[in-house]
Formats: sequence, structure tokens, C-alpha cells
Amino acid sequence: GAYRTDVEGNGKREPATPATTYKDIEQVVEGGAKEIDPVHPYDCDDPEKTHDLMAAIREACQEYSVLSKVILETAYYDDYFRLYDVTQEVIERYHAGFVKTSTGQHPKGGARLETAAIMLEAIKNSGQNCGFKAAGEIDTPDDAAQLIALARIKMESRFIDPTLFRLGSSKQ
Repeated sequence: GAYRTDVEGNGKREPATPATTYKDIEQVVEGGAKEIDPVHPYDCDDPEKTHDLMAAIREACQEYSVLSKVILETAYYDDYFRLYDVTQEVIERYHAGFVKTSTGQHPKGGARLETAAIMLEAIKNSGQNCGFKAAGEIDTPDDAAQLIALARIKMESRFIDPTLFRLGSSKQ
């Protein structure tokens, strides 16, 4: 199911609701956040709950004028058609400013070329001005170069700009 982000840093993991989701975003914005990185409730098997949570994220981000960078946790998806559909839905229905591949915490891994290609295709076909961030398991300059090349092929060179394309790595 869907769980709240631990905005207080206390390690609690509680079920998310639209009201707590909105309140959590309000709290981090009051703390100075200009961008929000919510995780799409990929493992929630209730479409209505997923919609309500994503709608709360959309509404809070619009209300507080912050960028929503929705993390899809692409390693979860064995069905690439489903990943494409979820990416488009997050862009078109929930107005994500960015879609991200991963938290980097999923046991199956993070950014992969095939899932990045699917997400970039969904962005391109949406016609929206949505950015893309690949994160998780970008360990080498070669990994980064491959993702940049893929984005150039799929989206054209103008896409390689920090307002639309970002890479994230947790490696130090």
C-alpha cells in the first residue's frame, strides 16, 4: 500500500491518506522546499486510493507553486506497457513537472536504459513540458553517458537541460 513520507525524520511509516499527504507537502514547503519528490503508490492495489493520493499531491503542489517530481519506482514494473501507462497518467492527469525512475531503495534496482526509454517515450507522446530524472544505480560516467545519449535520441538535444533532464546518484 501507500505510505507517508517521513517528513519529521522520525522513522515512522504510516498509511498515507489524501489529507496527510497534503499536510506533509504543506509542511515541507513551509520548511523551504521548492520541489516535492513523492513516490507514486505503485504497490497500492486500490485504483481509487491511488487516484485520491495522486490528486492530493497535484492539488498541494499547485496550491503552493512547487514542482512535483513523481518517483515511479520503475523496478517494480515487469509489464512495460503498464509503466508507459502510469508514466502518461502521472504526467497528464496529475501534472507532474518531472517523472523519476527510482528512489534507489527498491531491491530490484533503479534506473535502467529500457525503463528510461519507456518513460521518455511517454513524455514525448504526452506533448506536455515534463522533465525526466533517472536515479538509482547510475554508478559510472558510462552509465550517465548512456542515459544522456538515450535522452538525446528520444527527445532531441534541447531536452538535455537541467530544467528538463537530470541524473541522480547516491554513490559518493
